[in-house]
Amino acid sequence: MAFPTKQYGLVLSQRKGLSKTVQKHSVFEDDSDDETTVGESLQKEAVKKKMMKQTRLEMHKALEEDSTVYDYDAVYDDIQKQRIDNKKKCWEVLTKSQNTSTSY
Repeated sequence: MAFPTKQYGLVLSQRKGLSKTVQKHSVFEDDSDDETTVGESLQKEAVKKKMMKQTRLEMHKALEEDSTVYDYDAVYDDIQKQRIDNKKKCWEVLTKSQNTSTSY
């Protein structure tokens, strides 16, 4: 009785001599000595606080020079009013041109 040439299911290779080696990963492989120390993290925090303080001082200085420096809402409202006015003008021009073109 001959064995069939087609095999179904899980087919394992019959090659001998080619064995796969599984590399085991170390638990501490990703651990490095590049971690920041407490002193370095404190220095970073000090620099960060100094920058924040400098920013606050610049903001107060800008407010003393011009009190409307950070008045974004008013500027936005002005821009919106201009847009609405422009739209109204466009509609007026369109309706005028439509009315004049339809009356022969």
